[in-house]
Amino acid sequence: MNYKKIYNTLVVKVKNELRVKAKDVYYEGHHIIPKCFGGQGDSRNSKHPNIVLLTPKEHYIAHLLLVKIYPDSPAMKKALWNMCSTGDKKRYKPSAKSYDKIRKEYIESVLGEGNHFYNKKHSVETKQKIGEASKGRKTFLNKKHSDEAKQKIKIAATGRKIKKETKQKISNSLSGENHYNAKKIICLETNKVYGSGKELAEELNIPFSTIRRWLNGTTPPPKHFKYRRLK
Repeated sequence: MNYKKIYNTLVVKVKNELRVKAKDVYYEGHHIIPKCFGGQGDSRNSKHPNIVLLTPKEHYIAHLLLVKIYPDSPAMKKALWNMCSTGDKKRYKPSAKSYDKIRKEYIESVLGEGNHFYNKKHSVETKQKIGEASKGRKTFLNKKHSDEAKQKIKIAATGRKIKKETKQKISNSLSGENHYNAKKIICLETNKVYGSGKELAEELNIPFSTIRRWLNGTTPPPKHFKYRRLK
């Protein structure tokens, strides 16, 4: 089958319709000559000679054809996969069978010799540039994981099944006054200090959620409740 002829026929047909973007119709900009093969233009600029407006289904078909036209191009398989895996509700959704086939072909194209970086290494100069570029990143700057988060990360990283006894130990280590966000509470009548709200709730035999509302002031506490948090 002459996939290139079918692709060109689609492009010519659409070009002759002189489509324009409007509020009542949804089109997607498409590079006639793919960018990875030297195609120019911004897909948002429909007036560019290398850009054509396609419906979501036409756009999907166009990329299916490009994969057939350039079967050895990982870039074409990646572009098709990106179209299928996007969360955009307006994009065309292929069948489950087609989706699975496209996913597998994309994965195969980036593994082993199909990967453009296969059997290659970054030069010392490139490594230095990457290092310098990373220094300014502030994603987690001046932040720390809580003890609870550290425990969760540790459990997720090990991939092991945690015994009930171990889970209980972890729970105990993060409960009461051991919890990273626990605040001590003092009895105004006896000056007795409690390690956390849960500890006080257990002694008074009152639900912790109720104790918390009283301490936060969201619910007026009873007159006999003479407790407050320590700063």
